[in-house]
Amino acid sequence: MREPAARPLPADDDALLTPSLTAADDAVGFDRPWNPWSLVMLVFFAGPLFGGVLAARNFVRLGQPERSAPAIGLFVAIWLAILGVQLASTFDRLDERQAGRTVPVQVSRIELPDRDGAGETVGLGGGAGGRMRDHDADADASRIRRLAYRVAGLIPAFFVARAQRRRFRVFEGAGGEPAPLLKLGILLVVASFVAHAAIAAGATFVHELLARR
Repeated sequence: MREPAARPLPADDDALLTPSLTAADDAVGFDRPWNPWSLVMLVFFAGPLFGGVLAARNFVRLGQPERSAPAIGLFVAIWLAILGVQLASTFDRLDERQAGRTVPVQVSRIELPDRDGAGETVGLGGGAGGRMRDHDADADASRIRRLAYRVAGLIPAFFVARAQRRRFRVFEGAGGEPAPLLKLGILLVVASFVAHAAIAAGATFVHELLARR
């Protein structure tokens, strides 16, 4: 007697039998990676150069060294772009300070009655008050720029953390403990502050040399 031909499995059953695990799910190649979301915070405080490069190097600790170099290139490119904007802004402020230009201050006038009942017009504004307002406006603009620089480095750090999330979960699922980041993070934040201070001082020095010529 002839046996009936085997019926093909439905498409849904084929999907169930298809392996869903990839090489990214293998619990091998780990070297005590850092928590990717902690690295996002580090990028916010230390910047895309010091914090971002460390976040990119975390791919190596997660067993994916081939993804480290492109991430490093991305963070370095963002840092160079931010540095260019900072230097241009610094030179502009130094030029304005050297030329003695100030923001015009609108003078308000009020009318005060005198003893005879006649009105006397009194002018207000300008002088030290105007300079104070100019200084406050510059300080506000500087804070906004610094926040924009931090956000510019934070966006790629967020996507890098998302790319590392799956491997880090595999590492934690295998019972691994992430590497400590506190001391290294503080060191990188201090190094970032010193580097930016040195760059600002260097920009001022170069500007003064160019102004003397």
